[in-house]
Amino acid sequence: MFLKALYVAVVIAAIFVGYKGWGEHQALAAMREAPQGQAVGPAEDEADLVIVEFMDYRCHACRAMHDEMEELASRYPKVRIVFRHLPVFGKPSIKEAEFVLAAGMQGQFKTAHDLLITRVAPISDVEIRRISEDMTLDYDQLLLDMKGPETGETLLRTLDATAALGIKSTPSFIIGKTVYTPTNGLPTVDDLERMIVEKTR
Repeated sequence: MFLKALYVAVVIAAIFVGYKGWGEHQALAAMREAPQGQAVGPAEDEADLVIVEFMDYRCHACRAMHDEMEELASRYPKVRIVFRHLPVFGKPSIKEAEFVLAAGMQGQFKTAHDLLITRVAPISDVEIRRISEDMTLDYDQLLLDMKGPETGETLLRTLDATAALGIKSTPSFIIGKTVYTPTNGLPTVDDLERMIVEKTR
């Protein structure tokens, strides 16, 4: 009986490990997608490497990384950077993620992203209207898309993936297929460059 129970336990453990690995593989693949244009660089099938940054516009460290990510994109035009929103600071984070994703549906993700990542105060509803006019966005469509199913699915898929991958803080990264969460200060562009060189040898 003991050996039978041990065998069953081993089988269950093996199934669990296999399922966990499958879940991580699925999560890694899903996060490379940019369904609402939340990426810079070449298309995925033309890129030498895909980097995913999990970020939050209310996160001071994410804002501090902005110049590094811009420099990285400049140095490596064949590297695709996908921005995934992990709203760790609650409602203001969610609203801003919804705004940039909805702007992305009108082809203006990068403009909206650059605006929010360089400001300290959270965006207000009044500012959303003014900014959408400045960006020549369709404001009524923007509001619909902010609360629409596509935006909700994008955010939920990111939350599911971060749970599967054990990502709990921002900024965190997927570089190629490697999950990287800084634990001893923020990485410099040179740090990221070394990882890119390693992944593209």
